[in-house]
Amino acid sequence: MLPGMQVSSARQAKIGGKRMTLSCDNCRRKKTRCDARQPSCANCENAGIICQTGRPARKRGRKVLRPSPATTQTQHQDSPTAPRAQSHSPDNQQQQQQQRQQQQQSPAPTGFGRPFSDHGFSPPFNDMARHLASKGVAQDPVSYTATCVQLFFQNIYPTYPVLYRPAIHAAIEKMSMPGEHKAFALVTATCAYTLAVLPVSLNTASWAIAEVFYRASKQALDLYTEADIENPDHTSIVIRMFHSGWIHVAGKTKASWYILGECIRIAQSMRLHDERSYENMSWLEGQLCRRVFWTLYTGDKSAAVLGHHPICLKSDMFEEGITVHYPEAFANQDIVHITSPTGSQQEMSLMDGFIANQTLWRAAETLLVMESRDFTCIDTHLTDLLMAFHTCLDGLPYALRFHNHLATSLRDFAFAEDLTRVQVPLPIAIQRTNIQISFQCLKMVILRKFTTSEPVIPPVNAQSPALSGALSGTTFEPHAQSSPSYILQTLKIADDMLYIIHTSSLDLVQLNGEACAEKIRLVGASILELIARNPDSLLIGTAKDYRELFPHILAMLDSKASESACREDNACA
Repeated sequence: MLPGMQVSSARQAKIGGKRMTLSCDNCRRKKTRCDARQPSCANCENAGIICQTGRPARKRGRKVLRPSPATTQTQHQDSPTAPRAQSHSPDNQQQQQQQRQQQQQSPAPTGFGRPFSDHGFSPPFNDMARHLASKGVAQDPVSYTATCVQLFFQNIYPTYPVLYRPAIHAAIEKMSMPGEHKAFALVTATCAYTLAVLPVSLNTASWAIAEVFYRASKQALDLYTEADIENPDHTSIVIRMFHSGWIHVAGKTKASWYILGECIRIAQSMRLHDERSYENMSWLEGQLCRRVFWTLYTGDKSAAVLGHHPICLKSDMFEEGITVHYPEAFANQDIVHITSPTGSQQEMSLMDGFIANQTLWRAAETLLVMESRDFTCIDTHLTDLLMAFHTCLDGLPYALRFHNHLATSLRDFAFAEDLTRVQVPLPIAIQRTNIQISFQCLKMVILRKFTTSEPVIPPVNAQSPALSGALSGTTFEPHAQSSPSYILQTLKIADDMLYIIHTSSLDLVQLNGEACAEKIRLVGASILELIARNPDSLLIGTAKDYRELFPHILAMLDSKASESACREDNACA
């Protein structure tokens, strides 16, 4: 939880009273006259900085460093180098305990306990500090950003593993220095996206504070844009990716897609799709660039599915295809421990979930780009593509599966009464929600795409015996959108989507960003369309229950992008 935002002071001046002898820290440091006004003296108000008064200065000589009790307690509660391990369970009591732990966490800023002064800092940093103070942030700007970055690693990193802890901590140390525009832009972009995505149960910062960070990052990026484009690295894409995400949360989906396009063009100029491009990079830069590319890859497909945009990163765009390897895990920040259903402790990497998400979208890519003329009949190639897509997640670790409490191996299978409650760390729970909601959304998109309302009769020998039972009467029969099989498949996808939401939590869905809410909305819209097309079907009873449930869930998510999409749909109707 971000610290409180009330400015406190030990001074109190009375109108007409004698001037107090205790000057504020800033005036005493600059040896200027302090009028001791509340809540800010004239000098601090003119400078746009926080007016505070600490203890009187000690005597001359060597000073003894004594950390304050509050700082010591905070450091004990949560250290940036050793964040508290968390677990996720559908149990309501355990969820409430996790929320209390999150709210109590406030990473201790090492070496930033002094009041803020603009002396010696860069103009962008001073501007940001003044704007944060105007929004009620009383904490030192550097320590406040360090808190935001800690929240990023706890809640956003599982689906955006594009930052390296030691590197971003070094950037925090440099962000206030003149000329360090890249470090400043990266840190503030991270803070902007983090505060925008975090649900109110985990974050007290207002939207205005997130906007201060976004504006500061954008202005800093403008100072070196040309040099950045000419000599890009992974931060060139990460900064813009966070900008795109912040704008998406604000409900400006078109502007978000435009900035995402900038990220894709930079990735193409760096040839991040080609494994040979990584030969001249350092190991760390190469690993971060791999993570950035694959995050962009899924973001591009998601924008195409949810926003009806063209796909800009696909294999057939490049002569050599996409040859880049998946990233490796960072041992110091990607390894978590989980308790299996049988009670044993197991080690798991966050890269398992990250790579599984890429596998899902890669399996769907060819199906998403196919034109209607390509599947006027069932052929072996189409059958293989459909089978590959529907089975692409079969090898998931059990903690990421649809039924994440069920171990299907002979060694681990057990009956419910014999099982230990699975303790799933929060990062894994976030990844499961993302993967499974994306899977249900893609199944709905592909089902609708491979469905026709016009008579399409395949040749006698074109139909695959292996899929004749599964696909007959659904995607390739006349007026398939009214067929019982199509209705049942649509209802099954909606039911599975609701199960994922039910076994997750509101926070887990919100932590996956606006795209997650839009995927839920897509399935809900398919239910409404199903009811409109088949009002008299005997199978529509369940769909009518879903008709009210999906809008209720979306209202709880408070999705600005989803509201914007609804307005566009109504305008087109």
